[in-house]
Amino acid sequence: MLTSQPSEALTVIVDEVKEIDRHIDAIVEAAREQATALQEINTAVNTMEQGTQQNTGGGIDRCQP
Repeated sequence: MLTSQPSEALTVIVDEVKEIDRHIDAIVEAAREQATALQEINTAVNTMEQGTQQNTGGGIDRCQP
């Protein structure tokens, strides 16, 4: 009976480590998705900024004599 207890304890530990590994994989995937979303947001903001600068620059040119 004594030899089965350590074996059972190790089985529980291995199962828990596998569960932790699954959680870490989920966190990594979520972080990748967030990074992709942030890159898309950054691209959109940069595009809007460029449009704003072009619009502002064009308006200034028209106002100067």
